[in-house]
Amino acid sequence: MIYLDNAATSRPYESAVKAAEEAIRNYGNPSSSHKAGRDGAYILENARRQVASAFGCKPENLTFTSGGTEANNLAIFSLARKNRRAGSRIITDLTEHPSALAPVEALAAEGFEIVYIPMTGGKADLDALAEKAKGACLVSFMHANNQTGCLTDIKAVRETLDAVGSGALFHCDAVQAFCKTDAKTAVLPVKYCDTVSVSAHKLGGFKGCGALYHGERAKLLPLIRGGDQENGIRGGTENTVGIAAFGAACAENIAHPEYRTHVAALRSRFIDGAKNALGDMIGFFIPPHHVENIVNFAINGLKSEVCLNYLSSKDICISSSSACSVRAKKNTVLPAYGLPQSYTDCAVRVGFSHFNTDDEVDTLINELKNAAAFAVRKR
Repeated sequence: MIYLDNAATSRPYESAVKAAEEAIRNYGNPSSSHKAGRDGAYILENARRQVASAFGCKPENLTFTSGGTEANNLAIFSLARKNRRAGSRIITDLTEHPSALAPVEALAAEGFEIVYIPMTGGKADLDALAEKAKGACLVSFMHANNQTGCLTDIKAVRETLDAVGSGALFHCDAVQAFCKTDAKTAVLPVKYCDTVSVSAHKLGGFKGCGALYHGERAKLLPLIRGGDQENGIRGGTENTVGIAAFGAACAENIAHPEYRTHVAALRSRFIDGAKNALGDMIGFFIPPHHVENIVNFAINGLKSEVCLNYLSSKDICISSSSACSVRAKKNTVLPAYGLPQSYTDCAVRVGFSHFNTDDEVDTLINELKNAAAFAVRKR
């Protein structure tokens, strides 16, 4: 099998598996005061330091969650409700992940005004943001888009808010960017945002584990009550096994910047090779700024589902959209970037990891050529 859907979930690192195995053997509850509990607490806090190092923040500014979805919900509901004195407007855009859009839509029922900023071509309309920023309590933009890899200019968003004197708090869904960018870009969310959400299984950790960074201005309202874990922000016994794996995966990504170099080379090999093999039959949406691991493309006349089914029959795994929105009736993200229906009907996504090889990329290109030939015959 050739697995090229790493934006949906990634293969766990061996270091993460080893850390999880050690946490399983040290099964004490981190809240217990005896030695087994203290051992569990050490595992928990050591992982917190590892994840904080990847963020570029203090460990005490991190709360572990069950994943990116919970982290987004915790941040968005908290910031909007606690900062309503600044206004009742929430600013976001239609390219956001469903776990960030759904809480915003729910807040509309509480009387919040929702404003969607244009993202045509992959750039946030900063003039539109500036026009609506005063009277806003919350701005929410993802760092890297899960379907296209498009990077939002986090610094420019913050500077726009500051320039107009907005009192809005700034949340960033960084699930697809965390540990996928260079060091200079990696620190931007913590530097310019009030809360930042991430997820372990996108970067070599396990499913069911994530984290939320919260800065000094962010006052969080617990979604899960009934315990004082995570400084009272998130009740319930911590998932030390998943958290230990999360920390180890972060540490490995920091220690191996060559992983990103390899992924960038795979990206270039795929785009160049596919263009040479398919010519005008294939089109790419390449945002002006992007992570290297995600590539969105379309083969003319070959509907997304047909392309995916054909590749699946060849044991090649890619996807057409976010795994979390696969049941949606239509793709709303790509039209929000200004892409035509003819493209969105045929769009698919490749997600590379450092585990992938040149041979796998070449096999994908060859099978896409075969799929394109099938599409031509069907016309």
